[in-house]
Amino acid sequence: MTRPSGSTPAGGAPVGPASGDLVGSYPAPTVARLRNRLVSSAAPSVDDVLAWTGTEFAPRVLFGAELASVTRRTSLTTSNSPSSPAA
Repeated sequence: MTRPSGSTPAGGAPVGPASGDLVGSYPAPTVARLRNRLVSSAAPSVDDVLAWTGTEFAPRVLFGAELASVTRRTSLTTSNSPSSPAA
């Protein structure tokens, strides 16, 4: 017996082709888009953020001046103290 494409085997993860913003097949699809906008395949470095470049979302460094601009517009507060893991 075969299962239809995209089905979920009893007690397991989905199998078959992914769709929407995902490409590839289950059980290991890849995110290729966010809300139908391209996502770069470049690997991020430590402290990179995912930012819109005008053509795709890509990892890049967020500089202090940019962060200050965001905090003025959103009332975001920042701290240099390390965060502890959630319990």
